[in-house]
Amino acid sequence: MCTGKYALNSPEAEYYRFLGECAALLLQKKTLQETAAEKGLTVEELLEKLEDIKEMNPYLYQQLQEVTNNL
Repeated sequence: MCTGKYALNSPEAEYYRFLGECAALLLQKKTLQETAAEKGLTVEELLEKLEDIKEMNPYLYQQLQEVTNNL
């Protein structure tokens, strides 16, 4: 069984999965408000979390900016 940083259910993996789900919703043309509500966040909290995508994957962040009218 895989444990540690690369475990599928580690806190880090869960967070990356969460970010991926948020990005997928936005790329499906959901609004920031709809995405935040679906994930149980405020828009401000969602925007804060999306900043992590900017550091990990600038290209994806650029796509998200385009679909959400410049985060």
